[in-house]
Amino acid sequence: MFFGSAHTENDTEVLLQFIQENPLGMLITGMDCSSQDFLQCTHVPFVLDLPNTSANQSPTPKLRAHIAKQNPQVKAILESANNSPSETISLNRDVLVVFNGRHDHYVTPKFYTETKPDTGKVVPTWNYSAVQIYGKLSMYYDSKTPEAGAFLAKQMHDLSEQCETRIMGITGGDRPEPWKVKDAPERYLEIMQRNVVGIKIEIGKIEGKFKMSQEMRLGDRNGVVKGFADLGGETGQAISALVQEQETIPELAGNQKLAIQTEPDVPGIGSIDIIKSLQITERDVFYSTYWEDNCLTALHPVFHSVTLLTADHPILNDAILALSSCNIARLHSERREPSTELTGRLSPSLVHQTRSHLYYSSAIRKLAAMQPLDYSQNSTVVLTVLVLFAHLEQAMGNFKGFYCHVQGTMDLLEWHDSVGDMAIKSLLTSWMQIRYVVWWARAYFSSLDIHLRLPSIHLPLSLAGVRGPQTLHERRVKVLSIMCESHRLNFKTVLRHFRDLGSTKERVDESDESDADCTTLLHQEAARLDEWIRHLPPSEEPLYRHNDMGRPTISFQSHDAALNYAYYVVARIMQCTGFLRLICDPSSPNTEQECHEEELWVQTLLQVAQGSNMQTSLSRNSYTIGFSGLLLAGILRCRSLPLGLEIQNWLQRLMDLQPTEEGAFPVYQTLSVVKAVNRLRMVGRDVAAVTQPVDDGGGSPKVTVYNSQSISSLFFYGKYRKDNAYFQECITLGD
Repeated sequence: MFFGSAHTENDTEVLLQFIQENPLGMLITGMDCSSQDFLQCTHVPFVLDLPNTSANQSPTPKLRAHIAKQNPQVKAILESANNSPSETISLNRDVLVVFNGRHDHYVTPKFYTETKPDTGKVVPTWNYSAVQIYGKLSMYYDSKTPEAGAFLAKQMHDLSEQCETRIMGITGGDRPEPWKVKDAPERYLEIMQRNVVGIKIEIGKIEGKFKMSQEMRLGDRNGVVKGFADLGGETGQAISALVQEQETIPELAGNQKLAIQTEPDVPGIGSIDIIKSLQITERDVFYSTYWEDNCLTALHPVFHSVTLLTADHPILNDAILALSSCNIARLHSERREPSTELTGRLSPSLVHQTRSHLYYSSAIRKLAAMQPLDYSQNSTVVLTVLVLFAHLEQAMGNFKGFYCHVQGTMDLLEWHDSVGDMAIKSLLTSWMQIRYVVWWARAYFSSLDIHLRLPSIHLPLSLAGVRGPQTLHERRVKVLSIMCESHRLNFKTVLRHFRDLGSTKERVDESDESDADCTTLLHQEAARLDEWIRHLPPSEEPLYRHNDMGRPTISFQSHDAALNYAYYVVARIMQCTGFLRLICDPSSPNTEQECHEEELWVQTLLQVAQGSNMQTSLSRNSYTIGFSGLLLAGILRCRSLPLGLEIQNWLQRLMDLQPTEEGAFPVYQTLSVVKAVNRLRMVGRDVAAVTQPVDDGGGSPKVTVYNSQSISSLFFYGKYRKDNAYFQECITLGD
């Protein structure tokens, strides 16, 4: 059964009560059998034994029933189990039992009184409710054995009592006495028992779907309620009441609906027309299709195979749809009022963002309801869900939410010399990429003290110990680890120097690396990077050409290869020591040649960005560090004003194309900082670092904006070219 989150019922007590109220189930089995069809189905009333009761002292609920021995399903079970008919027969594989609600009905589009006259984009559907269980079946075949005889006697008694009292309402007293099994002749009962078999099913999984127009707009739901009430009859009245009872998907407030006005040049997937068109198909199908067409290309290939597991694991489906709807919300924006240069003129789609929150909440509820045994039996699925959560929190800039999932993920991941399971290793690779993305986002921007304390994010041995990683994504996390660690060491050296300027008090920190230590560690990272580039396959190497104007260009066979090489270039920039000498060594000559090597690498980085398709960068860099963030780091390690202006122009073109975010980083925020750096450069001041005046912990989740941090000013650190003097100045952005 397909479980859309709007229709899924997760409360086990509600589902068990549904079975008690609708005991006629369809017992479905599938097994190889020479004399019978593979698929067998029998309609049969069940007795439900609730857990921890006198009838069932185990913590697991059980179903009981009896069916005729002549039933082909019994013969198929016997042959499949290869048991003697005198024994209690147990199946190794699960069976399925489906219980349907008492009332279901066709829903005419005429009932949709809001959408039909508005757009006409409506189609018929069917409202129904159903619960299905999976479990292990045991069959009691021979009534002459004590065990089977006792089971059948109790089963017939309990089923008769259940149907007489609950179904017929015959309870005695003022009403007639219910019929009892003992009312029938004993010999007759004995003959009947010989011709039936007892069925017991230990429930392993229970799922429910109550499809009662929950996904429809409020006006349409009211139309459905009235339509069925007017239809009359028991079914009409019952469906009308059920639609009213079911919880609806929260709708946006009126002013939020009015805010959904897309820019003329922005794709209209976030518009009201598209949202209304979701009435045509299940929302889950819409987001699943978007996931396959748009999200998977930006993620690790392991998620292609993971998608195939969603039918068996609703929690995985919810997590995927949460990330899918979040991606739509962020890529297809709406006009925001008021807007500023610091917040941008667009905001993520509130409709899709709301859907993402609903899917996410559904997945969290399922995760919280899992028992320890569920975790051990489905560890790969749970790990996949946590990695998807990490991608979602990273995309939303929710640092607190991300760190909440870190410990759970770390407990499940295998941090040792090798990972035998390729799926686990692939998930580990994807997880580490997100950790580096979050680390980078925390670096841009934090306060000076926080920046100095940013930790090293070491690769687990299963990835770090691999010589020549085998896949592009394994190569990516390795070069990301080198880049982030080189960045940490480089900027730590610079910022510590500015921290200590003018301080008469000597700072002692045994855990702190000295400048010499940082230089030594940078050399070690350079050796790791040398090894990385040696193992780069030819298909991922840069292609050097000249354009029509004779200028050198750099291109790649794939976007992912270009991005990996960009990380390599930034790592090289951070491993150069010319700029460090310029800033930290007062005796260093203040000449252009001092930073020549850094300048060449920054120019290379810009050429890689210029050679990449901007639209592809906007869509494919959602879950990694994008070019805009890399260029921001690059401009802080060069002195060339023309190069700085080229970087500014590239960011401006990106901003003109889509003024939101690239690489989960707000383009307008990056551009405002780059402009400030270039303005300082124009008056002879070289900028070496940028920090927040007061740390904000990474800011707030990016629900209605594209920047998690509301930054109006930053501290800029650097040197005057004229007299080699240092400066630290808080500068308002946009001035």
